[in-house]
Amino acid sequence: MASQSQEAQDWLRNPRRAIDLAGGGSQKHVLAIPSIIHKISTQFRHIALEVLLVHCSNKDQDLELAEALLMCVGALRPDLREASGVLRPALQRHHRTPSSSMPTTPKNLERVIIENADTICKKLRLCSDKSSLFSKESIEVDASLDLPTLETRIQGTAACLKALCRNAALSPTIFKDIDMMRVPIRFWLVTVFASKPGEVNPLVHEILFSCGGPYFADNDSSYFNLLVDENGGDGYSVAALLVSELKTMTKTKKDIKDAKKDLLYRDGFAALIHLNMMLLAPCSDESPRNPTLECDSTSILTTAVLKFIRIEEEDSARWQAHVFAYIMVIRDLLNLRDGARWAVDAIQAGVLTVILTVANLASRSGCSLGEEYVRSIQMAIRSFTLYLVHHSVVRAAANAVASIEPKNLKRLKNVPFFAEWMAFQSIVLERAVFMSQLGRKITPPERTLHCEFCLDTISLSELKKCERCKMSFYCSKACQTQDWRQSDHKITCAIEAESKSSMFLSTTDRFFMGHLAFYDIRRHMNSLTKVIEEQYPAIPVNELYFRVFYNAPERPIGMTIARIPEDSPEIFSRVAQQSKDTIIGPRLVEVLYAGGVCRRTRSFYFILPHNYSGVPELLEKYRDIASTAKVSFRSKVSLKQFQDDEPVCLSEEIDEVGAMLSFMQLTMGKPGDPAFFPLTFKYTWKDIEKAVLDFQSCWPFKSNGQGIL
Repeated sequence: MASQSQEAQDWLRNPRRAIDLAGGGSQKHVLAIPSIIHKISTQFRHIALEVLLVHCSNKDQDLELAEALLMCVGALRPDLREASGVLRPALQRHHRTPSSSMPTTPKNLERVIIENADTICKKLRLCSDKSSLFSKESIEVDASLDLPTLETRIQGTAACLKALCRNAALSPTIFKDIDMMRVPIRFWLVTVFASKPGEVNPLVHEILFSCGGPYFADNDSSYFNLLVDENGGDGYSVAALLVSELKTMTKTKKDIKDAKKDLLYRDGFAALIHLNMMLLAPCSDESPRNPTLECDSTSILTTAVLKFIRIEEEDSARWQAHVFAYIMVIRDLLNLRDGARWAVDAIQAGVLTVILTVANLASRSGCSLGEEYVRSIQMAIRSFTLYLVHHSVVRAAANAVASIEPKNLKRLKNVPFFAEWMAFQSIVLERAVFMSQLGRKITPPERTLHCEFCLDTISLSELKKCERCKMSFYCSKACQTQDWRQSDHKITCAIEAESKSSMFLSTTDRFFMGHLAFYDIRRHMNSLTKVIEEQYPAIPVNELYFRVFYNAPERPIGMTIARIPEDSPEIFSRVAQQSKDTIIGPRLVEVLYAGGVCRRTRSFYFILPHNYSGVPELLEKYRDIASTAKVSFRSKVSLKQFQDDEPVCLSEEIDEVGAMLSFMQLTMGKPGDPAFFPLTFKYTWKDIEKAVLDFQSCWPFKSNGQGIL
């Protein structure tokens, strides 16, 4: 684009004469319009724009005019409305003759642009096809020759695209054809590829997000599909670019005070956060969502959201909206078939810190959280709590809780999601103690699971997994072959292998979850035995089985005792046959857990030891205080035998884990309500291990301290 100082002076001295000269065919006066349009009187601006548009419509392939038009619209961005609005019918009439009697208003400018939408779209396409700003090689050459001029052109083009896409009247007209979205997409790709990380004008990120807004709102993947298509079909590269830019932008402006003052940075940062959240949102299989999950995006996004909250802490509506969107994304990840994996990723990334920051900020500032925001946070915390049956999630959660200062938890009591947080942190402590005891009593070489066919218990390291479904385990090739021939594994294996929505459970998680279910059964064995005697008096216990439910986000752990149905899988009959001499109770347990299938429940079967019993017997000196030694925050179990029954809370006996928790509360707790002990007790894995060792000196059971696992 050329800009002649003499022509610019003509515009500034006598706009009417300059309009006549430009309208009469002086291209130099036309090309000067972008540099002066924001300086001339507002009453002449829409007229100058019309003159430029007339020349553009007469010269379809004139790139210089096309670039001048983009710069002109960009310069007019402050005059165009970004808020939503509707054009009055009177202003939508086709009116090609410039008129100096009508003052320039946002609606006048919108009218001119809408009436010339076809011309503007043609010029946008021309620039995207031929302008050096839309070619990586050309833009790099321009940068080496005259970087300041290039930066001005980038700024102007970005401003133009923002003006068109952020205006409620213009955007539906200019971008009604989705193919027009290739213009801002190509502009973003070229600019980012040609720039070093962190050196991209934040406005460039803002226009990419703003143009895709309508598609993001509808969870429509079309916009991202175009983004991938413009990048040669490489979705991973697109995801990596967005994640890399967010990571770099999060690291820049380390001084929060400086960041608060830089509106351009704040808007660009917000746009990048939303773009990364959109990558993680469940649009469709075609969106680059899955590649993004391999870019460490959850961790980078969480860090960015934490910084954004600090920058925008004085604008409650703004940071709440971003946190709400972030929590929604995390919730969607938790609903995936491999939700446990993403629970670990999110917890390690700092999602708990985000929730605590929200609680502290809301409490400190006195602002109220929207009901929808609160409900979303509550549901997210419940989802994390559900996944605390996975070994990896418990370890990640315990480490995350250990890094939280108790003082940062004080304000939680004043927020609406305190009950959910309290339940989460209580179960984290309980499962961490259980994990510690389990790890001490059964070391990795001693950990076993049953063979699916012969039911013998085999070391985890020696088990052979069905390579097709990855759900069944065998002690030998012979057992796998027999199971294939004699049972229903041939059918279930094919279903699992063909399912793209299911995720297999690791041997470590199966071992941990199975023993957790065993412990929950043991501490309620007296109550469960009474149920068996009352409801199944004439049925041998080997014909019954337990079901333990870890899949209800708003209810306690669920249990049922059921009779083995006649049409049950082969494993039921094999376990029943092998357990004929069982006296205590059923040996087969179906463990149901959240995850493994998108938004649904999965299950597996666990076989209890042949000689299992209830909890170990307390020493006589502890029997009188057994009821008072129980901790109030221990997870509760409810029994619901039939669909129409109301759940009944089972009474528990104190077991090794319960006694350990009571000991820790007594010796390591602070004055105050003991129910809040999990909230006020700061611990690490070393603290738990030390407490377990110290507990051996006052072991309250008649057993030797090993328990029955």
